[in-house]
Formats: sequence, C-alpha cells, structure tokens
Amino acid sequence: MVVGCRLRLQRRTATEVQRDIKQRLKKKNIAQPLALASAGAVWRDPAGMTAARLIERSGLRGKRVGGAEISAKHTNYIINRGGASAADILALMALTRERVKAHFHVTLEEDIRVLGE
Repeated sequence: MVVGCRLRLQRRTATEVQRDIKQRLKKKNIAQPLALASAGAVWRDPAGMTAARLIERSGLRGKRVGGAEISAKHTNYIINRGGASAADILALMALTRERVKAHFHVTLEEDIRVLGE
C-alpha cells in the first residue's frame, strides 16, 4: 500500500522522450534474449552479486533441460527453445539453484512467482 509520494519530474519534448525510449530498447535488446519466449529474469540478485554472474561461473550458460535453456545472452533468463514444459523449466531452476549453492554457498531466490507447483 502506498500512502503518499513526492515526484520530481522534468518536462521534455516528445522527440527527447522517443530518443530515450529507443536507446533504452536498443540496450535491452543487446543484453536480454527478447527474440525468444522466456520465463524472464528468474533469480533475484543476492546482496553484492548478480545472479547471472553466479550462474555463468557455475558453468550453466546454455544448459538445457528438454526445451528449456539458460540463455547464452543473459544467464538469468530461461528461454524456450521449443516445446519446453513447465517441468523442464522447474527442473532447470532446481539444477541452477543446486549448482550455484554447491559452487558459491549462495541460495538463489526466485524473482518470479511459480503457481501450482
């Protein structure tokens, strides 16, 4: 619940706003696997670290379970390479959590909400 807030906004032209949006989308396209269906950014970043770096350093870049794959573009994304089931995604999440825990003694927390497990 939000009781109140203060915002400090700056007036900008439509051209400036459109240019900013275009730059942000270009940056996002470079860093994230937007061309494929995905479960989105799956893990919260632990304090002082990034989940993506922990996953990558655990050797999981490109790891597949069925049709689900840890993205080579951004390792905090699980993408659907075709025919991925919920079970594939959950199995890949479990593998990721176990591997990161074994390598770094860090338990990853989900940043997505899984319904009906």
